[in-house]
Amino acid sequence: MKAVNIYLLTRVREEKAFSDYENILSCRDQYKSAREAEIESLCSFMDRLMHCSCFLTFTACEGFFFSFVIDHISKEFDLLKIAEDRSRVLNVELKSQDVGLDRIEKQLRQNRYYLGHITKNILSFTFLSSTGQVFTLDGEGRFYETSMENLAEIMNGFGPSMSEGIDSLFNARDFLVSPVNAPGRFLAGQYFLTDQQRDFRERILRRLDRREEGHPLCLAVTGLAGTGKTQLVYDLARTVSAGTRVLILHCSRLSRGHLYLAERLEGVDIMHIGSFKGAEDLEGCGLVLVDEMQRIRPEEFERVHRAVLSRGIACIFSCDLTRAPSAAALEKDLTGLLEEVCERVYELTTRIRINKEMYLFQKGLLNLRQKVKNYRYSGVRIVYAGNDEEADTILEYFRFQGYVLIDDSPIPVSEDREEGPMARIVDEGQAIGQEFDSVLLVMDQSFYYDEKGLLHGASPEKEQFLSEAISRTRERLCLMVRENPDTFAKAASILLPDR
Repeated sequence: MKAVNIYLLTRVREEKAFSDYENILSCRDQYKSAREAEIESLCSFMDRLMHCSCFLTFTACEGFFFSFVIDHISKEFDLLKIAEDRSRVLNVELKSQDVGLDRIEKQLRQNRYYLGHITKNILSFTFLSSTGQVFTLDGEGRFYETSMENLAEIMNGFGPSMSEGIDSLFNARDFLVSPVNAPGRFLAGQYFLTDQQRDFRERILRRLDRREEGHPLCLAVTGLAGTGKTQLVYDLARTVSAGTRVLILHCSRLSRGHLYLAERLEGVDIMHIGSFKGAEDLEGCGLVLVDEMQRIRPEEFERVHRAVLSRGIACIFSCDLTRAPSAAALEKDLTGLLEEVCERVYELTTRIRINKEMYLFQKGLLNLRQKVKNYRYSGVRIVYAGNDEEADTILEYFRFQGYVLIDDSPIPVSEDREEGPMARIVDEGQAIGQEFDSVLLVMDQSFYYDEKGLLHGASPEKEQFLSEAISRTRERLCLMVRENPDTFAKAASILLPDR
């Protein structure tokens, strides 16, 4: 994506023509339509700049990245300008309506967090087009109303700025703060919730506050992999634990991150669902959180539900409704079960744990007809192994390169694999609720493409596992196809430029 001159951009104001023009100027990888409110706010901003008492130079309008999105977290900045030497950043947010000073200030503070890895010299402004007001958050953390003249002077004196390459400044690991993968950053509060997560958080906390003591309450948080269910659950645990003991029941294998959090989250206990005995484990507890509930066994669910009812406390189930239980099926499907026992189900729909490159590759891999033409997959590799010996050699190489092998078959993790560079193999259970910088996956002989270009595995569960494992990749993915030349050729074609 390239920076644009906002004066030139705002010479075109009709919605469709503006979007076309912006895409031409910015050279986006994929077409992005601008919303009417965005266009009006930007044009109003430019008009007021041009008519303020401080003369604005044409050069000052250069170097702005308009509507830039950090894809893997869907974080958007309205206007960004970054100094060529990265010594300072100018961020201007455009508001078509008055959303309240608290929200304006909060957004600017959050933006400083996202931009803080580039430089600490961040110039933060919000322009309110309905009133023409300009607000700023200065380097001392003070939020106040300023003038358009002040902003124009800053733009005039900003100096040389980056013209492209902004994507390389934003690394997934800088922002995707998983409670389990990055427990230290989570405990330090170095994370933000999406608008939808914050909305659900406030609704749930209000409902918990209204609950009469001794009256049980069951709620649920659902969503696909990557929508932030675990992050929301653990954020709720931190908040509620200030007033009562909280028990988190995890329905898969506990990782080191879980154990780390269990030791340091005051007022919060974390337990594997299989260790839960019943009501006696809820002594002094005001809230139970059941994470990855889609993997719960029928008898485990009954034990938890009976204990919650008998103690008269609150319980929140967190699950992915698209994933089948790992053991014998529950008497009802998950949707029906949650509707029966829960007062309210909150469905997260915004995927925050997603890397645009991995998402596009995943789509093309599952359906060859959805391949994006001439897209450069810099973080994806596809390799081939013709026999066991070749597969072992390749696996060993990528493990030493820091890749994590996610496998859907039970893999015993021995002590020597838990230390040093060999600690790179996890099974599906260990991967639940986690993300990894570099992921290695294996496609065996059971995978094939049909005549329509759709990928099939030995079972729908195999296909679903492959898709979810890709979604857990932050930066690098290696797909090893084993003893399956036809599938390898078709999968590898996704990485080939069109001829």
